[in-house]
Amino acid sequence: RCFFGIPSSETDAAMDNGAERRRTKNQRRAPEDPWVGRGDGSLPMPDETMHAAFERQAHAQQFNSFSEYLRHQEGAAPKPAEAEAEAAPGTPPNPKASGTAKLGPERRVSERLQGILDFNLKPKEVKEYLDRHVIGQHDAKKVLCVALCDHYNRSRAHLRAKLGEGGEQPGGASNAVVKPNILLCGPSGSGKTHLIRTLAKKIGVPFSKADATKFSATGYVGGDVDEIVQQLVTVAAGDVEAAQYGIVYVDEVDKICSPSSGGPFGGPAAGAGSGVNTKDVQASLLKLMEDGEVPVTPGASASTPRFMSAGAQGKTMISTRHVLFIFSGAFAKLPKMLATKYQQRHMHKVMEDKMKKEQEGGAEGEDAPVEAEAAPAEVEAPAAAADADPEDEPDFSPTEVFANASTEDFVEYGFEHEFIGRIPVRVGLRQLTEDDMVDILENSKDSVLRQAEEDFRGYGIDITFDRPALRAIAGKAFAEGTGARGLVTILEKVLRELKFELPSTSLRDVVVDADLVEDPDAGLRKLLAREETS
Repeated sequence: RCFFGIPSSETDAAMDNGAERRRTKNQRRAPEDPWVGRGDGSLPMPDETMHAAFERQAHAQQFNSFSEYLRHQEGAAPKPAEAEAEAAPGTPPNPKASGTAKLGPERRVSERLQGILDFNLKPKEVKEYLDRHVIGQHDAKKVLCVALCDHYNRSRAHLRAKLGEGGEQPGGASNAVVKPNILLCGPSGSGKTHLIRTLAKKIGVPFSKADATKFSATGYVGGDVDEIVQQLVTVAAGDVEAAQYGIVYVDEVDKICSPSSGGPFGGPAAGAGSGVNTKDVQASLLKLMEDGEVPVTPGASASTPRFMSAGAQGKTMISTRHVLFIFSGAFAKLPKMLATKYQQRHMHKVMEDKMKKEQEGGAEGEDAPVEAEAAPAEVEAPAAAADADPEDEPDFSPTEVFANASTEDFVEYGFEHEFIGRIPVRVGLRQLTEDDMVDILENSKDSVLRQAEEDFRGYGIDITFDRPALRAIAGKAFAEGTGARGLVTILEKVLRELKFELPSTSLRDVVVDADLVEDPDAGLRKLLAREETS
């Protein structure tokens, strides 16, 4: 009859009043807000229940993501059905009204996937686009354009079959995919990263980049190779399907050469570290290159619902079957290594020729002993001639070395057979010349010179560079030995004082000549003197 000395009737009344206050408060805040309750005074829905509710409504109303579901709950965006109802009478529904395309009764794809389905670029078209952004490297561009067009033609066929839009069935011959993974070899500043980033932008697929030096074996301090695949989901704004057709770019791959298989030129001498970030990292990348699956982590997607548990997250996997992997590195010691091998082969050939002549000379000496003393001179002649023959001398230029390096050469440098064997497309990039750098300044749409002009235009100053000035800048940048990055260094040195002084003057038109490039301080004094006289 009582509870802690309080009559039961009074206890029931107090509990009823508390429940009524909670119900009124929740209804006043947001009757339909799932974060505060269901509007009946009860507690908020648990994570599992709330997730199930979202899945149920998403299936019924065809929401693309949880963020779209929340916007609908807040009244910020109409449902797809409501959007079609608001269209003009007699107008057929637009399948791309919400950024998606409908392929069947209930099949919808995102804009990124639709871009792959509609892929129809030709290698020449892609190269023409690259020529406007990346100067030189024409041979490398051709190889890259062909490889990427082949890959996304196959991806388009597979995706159409998967979605039932036509083509071969997923279980047919098209199910066997051999990816044209790419290895770019070239000196620092030759445009490797810029090439791949521009290609990904043209094709319109998710693109992620990482340095191989940050990765380590599982269980050690350092990055995990799975992270670069998970980054594709972030770039794709949570679209896991589109991320499965993206591009993964791993730079500095020459720094993960295995010390155990590198010989005198691989391993630590080539910039590699210990085994935990060399051979083991190659093995981890190998799994992804084949046909791996990577779980989507909570940090991988910007649209991941906050309430999803780790167990539910782990059920979403990213397949790397159609992810294109591109690797690059400077391979600074590869030309020296191959030059040594070629020289050894050349010397071996010379010695064989010499021994053959000696044997022939000995046989002739038995029949003609009078001419025996002349034999040594005749023996030395072929060796000297071989040394002087330009056709026998190998070409040690980096471009030729990278283009002609064999699988065994890369294995000797420090790669595992299984790793380098799954990178069939190998491209060599040459060192940029001084003329290339002038061309970059004048014609590239992404030229650092355009950025400098925009910087001065922000202060109301129009700055121009005459051709002798461009030639002087290119010469100094080439002497830096860092490729196109040297242009940024030289321009910063030349324009540093001008950016500080000129915005506070009345000068609005400035011409940079070769004298100013050679002596920026003297050139600035001339400009300031001109302002005083005017």
